[in-house]
Formats: sequence, C-alpha cells, structure tokens
Amino acid sequence: MSAYSNLTLVGFIINTNSTQPSSALTLQNGGNKDFGRAITLIDGLFESNSLSTAIDNTQDRNLYLKDVYFKGFTTLINADSGVGLSAIPGAEWTMSPEYSFTATHGADNNSKALIDGNVENLGYEYGAGDAIAKDLEEIASSVGKTSIRDYLIEPHVWPDDFASFDSPGITNANDHCVEPEPSDWTQCLKDALADSAVTKLFLPKNRYVIKDTLTIPAHKHLFGVSKNLTFIQAVEATNWPSANTEAPVVESVNDRNASSAISSLSIERHRDNPGFTALSWKAGRHSIVKDISVRPEPTDSSDPNNDKPHKTYTIKENGGGRWYGISAEWNDMSRSTLNPDYRHLLIENTTEPVWLYAVNYERSRAHDNGTPQPQGEITNAKNVFII
Repeated sequence: MSAYSNLTLVGFIINTNSTQPSSALTLQNGGNKDFGRAITLIDGLFESNSLSTAIDNTQDRNLYLKDVYFKGFTTLINADSGVGLSAIPGAEWTMSPEYSFTATHGADNNSKALIDGNVENLGYEYGAGDAIAKDLEEIASSVGKTSIRDYLIEPHVWPDDFASFDSPGITNANDHCVEPEPSDWTQCLKDALADSAVTKLFLPKNRYVIKDTLTIPAHKHLFGVSKNLTFIQAVEATNWPSANTEAPVVESVNDRNASSAISSLSIERHRDNPGFTALSWKAGRHSIVKDISVRPEPTDSSDPNNDKPHKTYTIKENGGGRWYGISAEWNDMSRSTLNPDYRHLLIENTTEPVWLYAVNYERSRAHDNGTPQPQGEITNAKNVFII
C-alpha cells in the first residue's frame, strides 16, 4: 500500500495452516502519513489450526474491525501500546462486533477516531475486550445460507450472472438499430430499452450520441465494454437541458423493487453546459451501478465562469442498491463545479439501502461566497453504507 492509501477488506475469508509468519495478518509501520497503511476489515473470517495470533498490530497502525469472526486463535489482536483482543476461553468461535484502534504516532500525528458521532483523540481504542462467542456456521444456517462463504461474501458482490460482453442472452445495440452507426442514437437506444424481449442491452466500443434522457426500466441492464471504450455522449438539443433545470443523461425507473443495472461505460457531457446530471438513480436495493465514470466531451473550449446548477450522481426517492468503483469529474472538468449547489454525489430523501464500494470523487470547486462546499452530500436519508 502507498503512504496515501488504506486497505479495506469486505466479505473475506483468510485461512492459513502455516506456522510462518507468526500471525495471519501483520500490520507493518511505513509511509509518510499517519493514515498510511491503515487496515479496515468488515464481514470476514480468520481461521487457522496452527497459529495463535490472528492480527499482529505491535507496530500500532490504524485498525478497524466490524463483524469479524475468528476460529482457532487465542490472541485475536496483538497490540503494543494499544489494547489487544483475546479469544473467549473455551469457545470455538469468537466474534468482534466492532473494534477501533487509532495510531499514536506518525509524521503528522493527527489521526482521529470517529465513533458514534464522537471525535476521539490519538491512541483511542474502541471495543477492546468486547469480543463475544458466536458460532458462524450456526449464524449462516439460521438465515438460510448454505455456506460461510455465502454468508460473508455474497452480500457484497454482484451476482455470478451479472452481464458482460460475452454473456449469453445479451442484445447488441448495433443489431437493434435500423440504421447502422446512426449519428443520433437516442431513439434507437430508447426503443431497445423499451423492447420487452431485451433484458441486457450491450453497447460495444463506440461513442453513442444522445439528445434526450435514457431511462433504464425496472429489470434491465445497460452496459458497455469498459468505461474507457464505451461512451454515452450527451449533446444539447432543443429544451434539453431546459433552462434552470438539471436534466439527467441516464436515469433509472423510480421503483424500490427494481433490479435495474448500469455498468462498464462512461457518460460524457459538455463542460461548457453543465446543466446535465450524469446519472439519476431511483431504483431500489436490488439495483447495481458498477464501473461508471463521468468525463468531459472532447473539446478544447471551456468557460471557467459557467456555474449552472447540476450534479454528477444523484440517488433519490426509491434510489438505493450497490455501487462499485464509481468515479466523478476532476482536473479539467472541475471548472464546471463552481455552483454552490454542485455535488459530485447527492443522496437525499431515500430510505432504501445504499452500499458504496470504492467510490472516488474529488476536486470539486463548489463554493459559496468563498466557502468551500461538500464534494458529496447525504441528507434526509437512511441506510447508507460507505465502504
């Protein structure tokens, strides 16, 4: 890991029968930032029949655990200046509901722990000694899971049949259009998405110019090759976007039971007319947004004073689902983020569960009379999990 990166493991199983090294996971000192080489572990299992220590944190690195199980260890977390964590004597399984250790050293010496709304200073431990005896096999079985793997990992990953370019039963957008390679793909793509026979609409390598919003129906998947090869390009048209409104380039149907999905493509919008919201999402907990990027339309022109209200991603009303690897505009597009109401990501007025995995948005220039505004905002929403 770099000095500026943390490692987060979500839904994992670490199983070792080796006697070397002396622990299943060793956190080493290094990096030039206090937060460098921190580890976050969520919904996982450490298992061994040969090691006594699961996690060696004698170097006092930032460490956070949530719902992590241990089997076969006597010492769960071995710490130096911090408080460690031991297995429950006589119990086959031990679980750590939540544990946090904040480093007491580093180049900046400014680590903080944010727990239940409280800001804790350096050297703070939370949950030490709170390990409990819980049998993971019994827990998994009680909720209908056939294996520990399904219980820990399945909730965090996209399904095995999630569509890609070589999946069976997909519809190629080129084959669905009357005119090959049209200059305006709007009606062609709308017709394909509305066709009851189409459930997985594939956009091969190309730039797809549209002049009106595309809506993904309740149980359909729109996807490309990758976000570096498939582009949906919004081009202004009469009344799109209309004055003083934010027009979505792509949106989902507003349905909490929808399993809509979009993946492996980029959405382009003109940097001089940022009245477009790239993706407006209102499909619920069963939906998936994966590997999506937003970038500027190829052009040399720009207006750094353009500050029309808009967002990049919004999750509203019945919106929810699992979001993987989403990135938002920065660098040369940051000039279009000057409006004080701009947000890379806005989640508001929804109670549907939203899981955000490895989401990266940065370098917004939104400001209000010189006061910087948030890159993202969560307001009047519940059940939002940022991982």
